[in-house]
Amino acid sequence: MSAAASRKHTIIIKVLELCVAIVLLGVILLPLAWLVLISVRPVAEVYAYPLSFWPQEFTLNAYRSVWVSREYNTNWVTYFVNTTIISVGAGITVAFLGMLIGYTLSRMRGRPVQQTLLLFVIVQLFEGPALIIPIYLVMNWLGLYDTRIGYALLLIIFFLPFAALLSLSFAHSVPVEIDEAAKIDGCSDWQFFYKVFLPASKVGVVTVGLMAFLLMWGEYPFALTLLKGDNRTVSTALVDLISGISVYWNNLAAAATISSIPVILVLIFAQRHIVSGLTMGSGK
Repeated sequence: MSAAASRKHTIIIKVLELCVAIVLLGVILLPLAWLVLISVRPVAEVYAYPLSFWPQEFTLNAYRSVWVSREYNTNWVTYFVNTTIISVGAGITVAFLGMLIGYTLSRMRGRPVQQTLLLFVIVQLFEGPALIIPIYLVMNWLGLYDTRIGYALLLIIFFLPFAALLSLSFAHSVPVEIDEAAKIDGCSDWQFFYKVFLPASKVGVVTVGLMAFLLMWGEYPFALTLLKGDNRTVSTALVDLISGISVYWNNLAAAATISSIPVILVLIFAQRHIVSGLTMGSGK
């Protein structure tokens, strides 16, 4: 094949790849665009037939109704703050504990390590909703029912095996020789973990923390069962906009749009860390 033919073939491949990428991007962004356009329509347009893609009139009444006026007897600002505090706090805790467990297992050898990893994998096979009744009874017995701290502790416990398995790959990327050199200099295991290992594995810490945050932000079954009133999160409060008579589509879209903003921002600004972290972790 000549150089000109090879160049032409490469250009065709690149154009096809670009077309496929544009189509996939459109498929992914179309639901998000439709959600935003529904949220800025008047109520009359939402129920108009046929429904046009582009609104004839733009209004922010749905956002005011949901987030400002408390028209539906809900406090979305409180729910948003609850979700942020719980997701950020539990995500940071899971990232720290996950890296600690991953570091410990990476420096151990023998059958107990394999048994622990197998236990983590088995725990991941259990779906949360299957354990809701015993969890509800235990949380009620401990006095943690309908408390944000109890719900956050539950998320930490459930997401910790996932974080430990993901952190193990990053822990293996730090050579054992660094441990030995640090111990020669009089560094304890805890000092090495805090002062050497964590800074060396900051990509892993960020990756694990962000993954945990994304998973916790939209968690629904446990939040629905264990939280009520002003302790609820945004994922459960969306149900308030669905009544037995009708669905307030524009208000529901407005609430879902604002609730999705933190997740979108995290994906936009931290995608490089997530991709590089997962790639590095899988390659070790």
